[in-house]
Amino acid sequence: MNLWWLYLPSDTCSFTEITRRQCVAIGWSELGPLDKYIKDKPNWERQFKSYIQVKGDLAYSTTPRWKEKDREFDQIPDIFWRMLQINRGDLIVAVESGSELTLGRTVIRGIGRASQDALTSYEYEAGNHHAHTVCPDTRWFAWDRFKMGELHMPTHSFRTLCIENNQLETALDGWKKGVEEIRATKAS
Repeated sequence: MNLWWLYLPSDTCSFTEITRRQCVAIGWSELGPLDKYIKDKPNWERQFKSYIQVKGDLAYSTTPRWKEKDREFDQIPDIFWRMLQINRGDLIVAVESGSELTLGRTVIRGIGRASQDALTSYEYEAGNHHAHTVCPDTRWFAWDRFKMGELHMPTHSFRTLCIENNQLETALDGWKKGVEEIRATKAS
């Protein structure tokens, strides 16, 4: 089991939206569907990342930052690769910034548990800014630090998605408390 951190800029995809959609989602919708590039075979990471880079070069050809190979865009193939490494049962912490709710700060909003392996559940949902989705039917809970414990942002900066397991035990305990609270509410 791993602990993933998913960054959501509230202006394009909020925690409320992924909770409603019940998935893990990332942006760059202009890349279009990627399912024909996703293969479950040894040593395909480099080939997959090359496809993403080429599709990005085409999709964002008029974006000056992409042409300049801005550090932000260089990381996109890695981000898509990481997304496909999420496995059933992994925990995902949703981090959101920029909303009125967060007063512009970056805060931990919730936690979800992957319902399926990302590699076999990828879908492209046209019409959504965060169109690249995995793990449909992921159940999300709002993170309540008073009931679930204190989580701290990852020790290293990240863009969109990263893995950092040093708080896995706290996250798992919090997840279990969220499930227990839902069960207790349904029972009463």
